[in-house]
Amino acid sequence: MHRDAPYSEYLERRFGFDAWKTPPAGVPETGLSLPAFAGDELPGWTLRRTARSRQPDGTPLERAIWVGAADPDQVLDIEVFERDGPCAAREFVLTLLGDMQGAAAQREPAESLGDVAFRLGRRAVVFARRNLVVRIRNAGSAIASGIEPARVLDGRLTIPAS
Repeated sequence: MHRDAPYSEYLERRFGFDAWKTPPAGVPETGLSLPAFAGDELPGWTLRRTARSRQPDGTPLERAIWVGAADPDQVLDIEVFERDGPCAAREFVLTLLGDMQGAAAQREPAESLGDVAFRLGRRAVVFARRNLVVRIRNAGSAIASGIEPARVLDGRLTIPAS
């Protein structure tokens, strides 16, 4: 997902990239890998399908469609991208924000979700946790906030695999 220089500069200004582009000292470079969704990760949601692939630029991607257990019209499209490290992940967050349309993106308060996070109204959430980037979008006819599923997933991403 290449951006030309003028558009990159515009996105950096629009989303205040200078304030969050550099991870704090001590953040591990990698260590997190794509989840293999089994269906028990998000209480109140049913895993409909999942697929692992690579983006055209080689970025590994795990994508899953989740349906609300209480309301089948609520559907979440969850994508988890694996990047080379936290700096690359933060740059990718900026790329995803530039690719999304709709409500104006607002940065989530520090440390409320991932290492850096944005919400686009109630329709989408994008966040980075170390070397992973997660994008959650509504894909159903009934709108569901992706913030709580994002927090649950973020908590699960940081638990070491056993």
